[in-house]
Parts: sequence; C-alpha cells; structure tokens
Amino acid sequence: MDLRVGKDQTLVQILPEKAILIPEFGLLVISDVHLGKDVHFRNSGIPVPPQVGDRIFTDLNILLSKYTFHTVLFLGDLFHSVKNSSFDTFASWIDTWSNSVSFKLVLGNHDIYHVDDYRVIGLESMPHFKAGSILFEHQPGEVHNDFYHISGHIHPAVRLRGKGKQSLKLPCFWFSRQFAVLPAFGHFTGTFIIEPAKSDRIYVVADGLVSAF
Repeated sequence: MDLRVGKDQTLVQILPEKAILIPEFGLLVISDVHLGKDVHFRNSGIPVPPQVGDRIFTDLNILLSKYTFHTVLFLGDLFHSVKNSSFDTFASWIDTWSNSVSFKLVLGNHDIYHVDDYRVIGLESMPHFKAGSILFEHQPGEVHNDFYHISGHIHPAVRLRGKGKQSLKLPCFWFSRQFAVLPAFGHFTGTFIIEPAKSDRIYVVADGLVSAF
C-alpha cells in the first residue's frame, strides 16, 4: 500500500509487517518493539513463554530480508524496561546485520538505558530524526507545519463490529494530513482504540495484509 505525505509528497510504502518503507531516504521504520517485555514479566514471576521474545527476532529477520533499504529507524520503545538478557540477544542480532545496514533509535519513554549502551552495540540514538520534510518522533506532539510528523507510542487500533455483537480489534496505521502514527511492531504490547477524523486514512493489518478501513 503506497501513499504520499507532507509538503514534498514523499512516497511511503505501508508494509503488512507493521512497518513503513520510505525509498527516497532508504529508510525502514519500525515502532514500539518492546524487546525484553517477556523477560521482564518472567523475572517478576509471571509465566510468559520465551517464544514471545523469539518471535520478534524471527519477524525482524524476515522484514530485513524482504525489502531494500540502508537504514533501520526504530521509532522509540525498542526496549521495554531495565536491562535484561534481551539486550544481549539484540546486540548479537544487530551485529549480524551491521555490515549491510545502519541502525538508529529515536528514544522512547521506555528506552531508559544510557546512550553509551546503545552506541557500543552500533545503535545511534537521538531524541528525534529528520529526513526531508518528515520529522520522526516517538510520541505524537505539537504539529509544526514545516514537517510531516511520524510517530508511534500509542499502539493504534480500530474495532470492527459485525452482526450478533461480534467485534474484532486490529492494529492499524493512522494517517492524517499532518501526521501519521505507526502500529506497534511487538506482539506483546497491547493496543489503543483511536478516534480518527473523517478525513484521516486508516489502514488495518490482518493475516499478513494491509487494507484500507
């Protein structure tokens, strides 16, 4: 699914893997992975299976193998909490890709490690990132007309309703004239039902497909 955003009408490709690709800048953008949340819960005595964390790295490998780009931009909340074993797993994972791809992190509210921790594993961190007329940030904030804002943080979703009081909640991409919000890439994150304006464009993700809502 392709669309153009911002005053420069930059092409954005919406991917069924819950990420976006911006070919003009060679950018693959991923938001809210929340690595280590499963480990955090297990360390707190909550029996979350390790397959939850393993699936994230499987999905990342598929995503990075499938598309062409030179930079991966994590749009905040790459990690979930204090440092645990998932950080070392991620360090090994990023090392396998570092010869062909560079990695950047727009810091989110959950990314509480010291900047040197990110730097030493080859991950450049920053409060926000600009490319052309697009401003990438973790949390939706004050809109500046010079930029088209792309963020994450709220894990947007919509609820589909059918007959017999049936309903289904699905993650979505939320695009307005001035901003976009990406769905959470992580599977163990929760979602937030949004209330878009009539002029907004919503794209839901289900069964490996992106569909206009």
